[in-house]
Amino acid sequence: LAPKTLAAIDAADVPSIVDAAFGLLSAAQVSGLTPAQFAAIDDSALATFGADQGAAITSAQIKLLDASAIDNLSGEAVLALSPAAISAIPTATFYKLDPTAFSSFTAAQIAAITPAQLATLDDTTVGTANTATATQAGAFGIEQAAALKPAQVVKMKSFDAASLSSDAIGALTPASAASLNLDGFASLQASYLTAAQAPAMTSKQMAMLD
Repeated sequence: LAPKTLAAIDAADVPSIVDAAFGLLSAAQVSGLTPAQFAAIDDSALATFGADQGAAITSAQIKLLDASAIDNLSGEAVLALSPAAISAIPTATFYKLDPTAFSSFTAAQIAAITPAQLATLDDTTVGTANTATATQAGAFGIEQAAALKPAQVVKMKSFDAASLSSDAIGALTPASAASLNLDGFASLQASYLTAAQAPAMTSKQMAMLD
């Protein structure tokens, strides 16, 4: 079916379409679905989505998916989501994304996660969100870093904590800075810590900075 023809199907009839058919939709067909149609797709059908379909999901479509639908969206599709689509996922459902996806997100995808979304994630998930590469860790922005909770920061591996940008390090709250694993920090990175953060640092951390 042409995208325009597919878009003309009543949303109420979408659930009657065989699940396997959705995994065969072209990128143009997926993006051509109305938000209402997309939200009507059965969870089991979302599990058949591949990378091409995932990359075609629009912001308007994904923001209408409920928690169950997000939970069932295939790992391939999640990894292919555009930064815009990631940012559009409501905080009420964002935590349902496959946790293993975070370790494979690109820097652009990591940077697209909003502070509000970040706050909904399990502490361990956030800790592993940037353990794949230094590039991912370096993608954390100022607003994201400021939103990190101490329990999330403490889960980050030392190498990844050391890969945070100077702006991100300086944006951490004092409590979060006190939870940093400084094993991998160099003197230059330590210099990014602010005067407001220093009083909260533990004696062990201060010894590492000497």
